[in-house]
Amino acid sequence: MTEDAVKSILSGNIRHLRLMKDLSQQELAEKTNISVPFLSALERGEKFPSAESLGKLSEALEVSLSELFKADSVESLNTDYKSLIKDFFESQKEALTRLCEKL
Repeated sequence: MTEDAVKSILSGNIRHLRLMKDLSQQELAEKTNISVPFLSALERGEKFPSAESLGKLSEALEVSLSELFKADSVESLNTDYKSLIKDFFESQKEALTRLCEKL
């Protein structure tokens, strides 16, 4: 596996896990004592964290270190987003239907 592939998996997992914990980048940065710009760069795959930062991220996100590097977590991210988008559009469709009925 290439370094870029590892960065991609790690960055996607950090973002996915942060969103699943309903944390903003600011909140995760405060929990880990990592700056927001660095955390943002991590989530974009532009930086790679130190061993210490990995430990802090794993603790704050309540997962094992190995979970941060699991390749299948990125696939679940796509599934989660698709589900969120579908749910959003369904709720908007229902709201529009109710609005049209009132007209």
